[in-house]
Amino acid sequence: VNPGASPENLRGISATGASAGGVAMFHAVGLIPEASTLAAATGGNDVGTGNISAADILAARNEMTAFSQGAIDAVVIGTPHAPLSEVGMLADLVDGRAVKDGLPFYIQMNRFVLESARAKGWIDVLRKAGATPVADTCLYWRPQAHGLEGRVMTNSGKYAYYAPGELPVTTAIASLRECVESAVRGEVWNDPELDFRP
Repeated sequence: VNPGASPENLRGISATGASAGGVAMFHAVGLIPEASTLAAATGGNDVGTGNISAADILAARNEMTAFSQGAIDAVVIGTPHAPLSEVGMLADLVDGRAVKDGLPFYIQMNRFVLESARAKGWIDVLRKAGATPVADTCLYWRPQAHGLEGRVMTNSGKYAYYAPGELPVTTAIASLRECVESAVRGEVWNDPELDFRP
């Protein structure tokens, strides 16, 4: 794992690896307390190691992406639940903008993040733009995701893995910025700075 990986990067690796990749455990050497060094993480035992290249990541992303252009029916962020930092990034990205009329845009978070984001004024910014905060649930389970169907953009490999098996949806994995821009336009927007479209 890149020594500069953010908590959001580690969250994404953990959730996607555990759900879609069958990874029981990994250690981010130098980034998490129990893995200050490789020897500390492995108890000094020899272990197999491997490298995951950008091409590997792109191939996995493309495998879980059903579409890369055209109209979208919803955007779902926060699987696992969005941390406060991601809610702040979303508020910055949508500030002064509006999600396309009738397009559901959900941000899943826990109640503590919701309250902290509300205190910072971010929930008002999100709601004004047309986004809907959802607390303490996951929108890939049928009862909670009532009415969610069609083509859904997400920034989550975990959501892209689980939702199509539980809901009448197809998914596309995109960056946070692409999800916001697509929600505003009502159709897929591909960031020209990212070179990994299927």
